[in-house]
Amino acid sequence: MPGYSTPTTKARICRDKAAGLHETEIAEKFGLHCTTVLCIVKRYTQTEDYYNIKAKPGRPRKFTPHDVRVAVHALARTEAHDVADLQRKYFPKINAQTIQTRLKSCGLNAYIRHTKPLLTAAHKAKRLEWAKAHADWSADNWKAVIFSDESKFNLFGSDGCSWCWRRPEDEFDQQYTKKMVKHGGG
Repeated sequence: MPGYSTPTTKARICRDKAAGLHETEIAEKFGLHCTTVLCIVKRYTQTEDYYNIKAKPGRPRKFTPHDVRVAVHALARTEAHDVADLQRKYFPKINAQTIQTRLKSCGLNAYIRHTKPLLTAAHKAKRLEWAKAHADWSADNWKAVIFSDESKFNLFGSDGCSWCWRRPEDEFDQQYTKKMVKHGGG
């Protein structure tokens, strides 16, 4: 099939054919079938426009590449939290399954958000200061510390699973984690 070879490969095949190599030699060299080499030579020898690819037949996609970029950005900015919300806000005429399929083809998958504490800049500074102050503690020092358990009450929101669409390597990126607040401010 001529459409599946790169333009560079097509040019090299036509150059080798013009140099007098046989189709079987060219096919072995590039790992193609002989008929593929013949089709490429027949199509591109006269025009030498190796980047000219026929448009694919069939119905055009409803969910265009631009729509995919809009969907990915909306999910990354948490303007939409799942596919149903994305469909409702941005693409009401497109089926949610279509959106989900295209997002998966872009490398995004639905994952459960990791629950992490909500840390402000002040919290981070205090934690760093505390860690530096206790960095040289020995095991005996830590044995004197009592760790207490706390009771949990939901003052706001649910503690159930929260989902997000992200790439696998963005697992602990702040925008893809669920923030929790101790005591809920109450």
